[in-house]
Amino acid sequence: KRQRNVQCFDDLLLDVKEALDGPGGPELAEKLRTRYRAALIDEFQDTDPVQYAIFRTVFGPGESPLFLIGDPKQSIYSFRGADLFAYLQASRSVSRRHTLRHNWRADPALVDAFNAIFRHPGRPPFLFEDIPFVEAVAGDVPGRVRLTLDGRPDPPFRVVFLDRPCLEAAGAATNQARATDLITAAVAAEIARLLDLGASGRARIGDAPLSEADIA
Repeated sequence: KRQRNVQCFDDLLLDVKEALDGPGGPELAEKLRTRYRAALIDEFQDTDPVQYAIFRTVFGPGESPLFLIGDPKQSIYSFRGADLFAYLQASRSVSRRHTLRHNWRADPALVDAFNAIFRHPGRPPFLFEDIPFVEAVAGDVPGRVRLTLDGRPDPPFRVVFLDRPCLEAAGAATNQARATDLITAAVAAEIARLLDLGASGRARIGDAPLSEADIA
């Protein structure tokens, strides 16, 4: 890479960390703190150990505010180097912790359903004790409408379970690609069923028939 004068993203990070760890590190950290009076790291759950070491070295002494915003339950980028344990280590060293509990997007009954599923005494819902489940509170959004079928509110949460006989009959019990196709077909069939009910006026969102624009 040096011969070709090429750098990738990881090289930039490693160069900064090496400089901070070197003899001129304290001076570099001071210059960065002078230039950036505070740091706000969004999506911190996708931070890798090198990035966290840089933030901790520059802003860790407490001379400048460091805000870490993240949700360990959304840490899905391990293939890019994201390290959940770097997040957990950082979460143990913060001086204050704030949690956004209000959900302004989902139907209150849906929020209640999720809370009921993940509320399990005696067992960590996300495998690690350091990742607790904090129950969400549904925000009061005026004008919220729900799906109704034949005039009755439709359950906001439904589990579709494909048992082993069903998977075996479709040749998907040990084949992930076929299982994916089976799940895709089940979702498509449910969407088609709802749209058919909407076309006949039996499925409605508020006062309007359910349509394609209501499907996400």
